[in-house]
Amino acid sequence: MTETPERAEDHTLRGATDRPAFLTIRDIIEEMEPLASAQLDDDLNPSVLEVMLDDGLCEADGARIDTK
Repeated sequence: MTETPERAEDHTLRGATDRPAFLTIRDIIEEMEPLASAQLDDDLNPSVLEVMLDDGLCEADGARIDTK
């Protein structure tokens, strides 16, 4: 069954951000990836986990991954 554009679910309808999951992901990145650092936009009510990579792909000097 394919969804029509009128019935497609908007990402804002999926519920609140999972704070414990963000904290776990941040801690794993900090512990296991020496070329990356991670930070939350707000420790108490995060909506963004930002991961900064100290080395990029190919000739890039760095990279950034954001999840919302």
